[in-house]
Amino acid sequence: MITKPRQLLDSYLEVISLIEHTYRDYLASISRHLAQMGLDDVNPLQASILFHIGEHKVAVNQIRTRGNYLGANISYITKSLRENGYISQVPSAKDGRVLEISLTNKGRILFQQLAEMHAQFTHIASDTDRTSDLERAVWTLRQIEQLWIDQELSLHDL
Repeated sequence: MITKPRQLLDSYLEVISLIEHTYRDYLASISRHLAQMGLDDVNPLQASILFHIGEHKVAVNQIRTRGNYLGANISYITKSLRENGYISQVPSAKDGRVLEISLTNKGRILFQQLAEMHAQFTHIASDTDRTSDLERAVWTLRQIEQLWIDQELSLHDL
């Protein structure tokens, strides 16, 4: 007989594994989309970062904190995106030491194509059952995120 705490641990570990696999699958779908567009000067991680910049001006440190880019060298990635004409960097009007990043015309075109890719995925999942499943998944992931935040805060209080 499996105990309730053991079932909870197994489920928790399965969620962690699914998050990792889902992220890998997400990058693979972007990779396929980039290949279909004939783009070889941008990789899936760079495209994901570009998509999250969107229509905003953001500082490099905001990119680090807004996405799942642990272990990624954001400076190198933004340099590559800039050299390939997807983004521009200008000093912030408020603080010249901070570089603000925004999309160029080439970057906006890729952003639009990625937005269309996401729209196609949501169209596929647009039936009522899948919508409520996605809403529950978001709620569950937020709960797990809050557990990790609470644990981090409690460790800092020690």
